[in-house]
This record gives sequence, structure tokens and C-alpha cells, in this order.
Amino acid sequence: MGEGEEEANMTTIADVERLLTRARRLRDGIREIKGTGASWEFTFPDGVTERYTIKGVKPVEHIEDDVAALFVWLWSAKDYLKSLASARGRNPQMIENLVDRTPALCLLADVANRLKHSSLERRSRSGCSPRLDRPEFKGHQGGVRSIEVSATGVTIEPTSPDAVELRYPVIDASGSLVADATVLLTSAIAYWEKALAEL
Repeated sequence: MGEGEEEANMTTIADVERLLTRARRLRDGIREIKGTGASWEFTFPDGVTERYTIKGVKPVEHIEDDVAALFVWLWSAKDYLKSLASARGRNPQMIENLVDRTPALCLLADVANRLKHSSLERRSRSGCSPRLDRPEFKGHQGGVRSIEVSATGVTIEPTSPDAVELRYPVIDASGSLVADATVLLTSAIAYWEKALAEL
């Protein structure tokens, strides 16, 4: 490979900035809850299954897709930063060391690798084998325009999409809450931005 080809294959600050800009757009899209409506089924311990619908919010599947994509893209930033470190004459191990001493980045690594490989093929960097649970919608009584209970299920119409709060739990192997995915992803973006600034 010639010198010009090697330079063309080197990661640049602009490459990392593009990836982080994409990550911020994805994160902002996750925060935007307005959509065509969300529906899901829930089976109670007695075996009865009920369908729940919330009008005017983003479908659960779209939220899951967006969050999964952001986890994988943000974990890819590690490789971009390692490559940039090498291109700038720095030891790329510094990025691995940052991950190992930063709980949010360890969680990011574990969740992203579980999403990519369907299991953690290596040891859990966080030590808790985290995974994404299902998104949760929360609201308060004053934010509900109407509730309709029928033979087909329960339909909730909020006063506006802003009256509905999205929570996306990251849970450990025992099912205990470890973090909220949106908070974790926002922290990971901040850590990567800081790492980029220090290169």
C-alpha cells in the first residue's frame, strides 16, 4: 500500500466528529416521543392478555430500533478513537483504558456487544451482564385526555405526546435496574467527546 493510500485510510478528527454528530441526532430522535401510536400486549399472572395502546407516541418497535442503533454506533466510536489515536502518534490503548475505568462505557460495551452478537461472547466489562429491557411509558393523571376500555383492550390518549415520559431500562442479569438507556447513551456521548478533545 502506498503512502497516499495509507493516509486515505487513516481516521481523522472529522470522521470521529461525523460519527458523534450522528449519535447526537439519534439521541435527539429518541427523545422525540411524538409518533403514530404505540401498542403492546401484556399477559397477567392469571393468563389474561390485554392490549394497550397509547395514541400519538412513537411505536415501541421504533424506539427499540433507534436505541439499539445508537448503542452500536456509539460503541463503534471506540474503534474510531483508537484509530485516530494511532494516526496522531498516541497509544490506542488509552481508549481501552478509558473504557475500563468508566462505568458508563463498560455498560455501553456490554449492551452493544449483546445487541451485535445476541450474547456476551467475552467477559462482561461492567461485571453485571447488562441488557436492554422493554421501553416504558410513564405519565400522570393530568396528562390523560381519555382512557377507553373495550373488548379489544385499553386505549389511552394523552393530552399531548409531551405528557408521556419514556423510560428505557438497562437491567442486569438478575433483572435489576442498572441505568436508563437514554441517560447512559447521553453520558457515553459526553465521554467520547471528551476523549476526542484530548487527542
